[in-house]
Amino acid sequence: MTAAKPLGPAPLDFPTFLTARVIFDTTIPLYFARIGRGLLLAGLFRDRAVIPQAVRNELHGLANDYPQVRTLLEPKCFARIVNQTDEEWLTEVDKWLRGWKGVEVWEEIPNGDDRGEAECLVLCDRLGLQMVAQDNKALRGAIPKQIQVFSAIHVCLALKAKGGFSAEDAWRIYLELTAEGLHAAVGYGVKADEIAASNARFMALAAQVKP
Repeated sequence: MTAAKPLGPAPLDFPTFLTARVIFDTTIPLYFARIGRGLLLAGLFRDRAVIPQAVRNELHGLANDYPQVRTLLEPKCFARIVNQTDEEWLTEVDKWLRGWKGVEVWEEIPNGDDRGEAECLVLCDRLGLQMVAQDNKALRGAIPKQIQVFSAIHVCLALKAKGGFSAEDAWRIYLELTAEGLHAAVGYGVKADEIAASNARFMALAAQVKP
């Protein structure tokens, strides 16, 4: 019997990403805020962005160290906050956290780091929505559920499609994000021996994106 081929990442439906509701993990909104572009992100995904309560809590906590994050939360949160509390929800979220942290660590700090990613995965699975994330746990967790995960590269492409940015300016936003400390998206490294190929790849994709 032939072994089943392992699942890869879910194919991405970019046109839907430009128009439908989408769930955000903490990382990309955080870095947009840190480079002073929080309002840009809020405008691009107005009335479409969704976050679970844990992501809102993480952003609120990070605002103590990065005051720019408050632009995402005040006077109105950039995304609709979904707070699920039913038993099935809590069980699914805890299952992710136990798997990532190990039972002993989870029992010691059940609401610590990674809860945002876990709640995003469960919410995407429940609602059938796409996700914006650039975190290895979220990327790996999305594969068995075949959740579509969009990176900062795709958000920058959306700036070209719907935000009035040129491809060159959208690429510069990506470089600002990585210069601030955001890990480069897969295939879009910014080291000296990677950046030319990454830029060419981005420009080729941007040429296919119509405003």
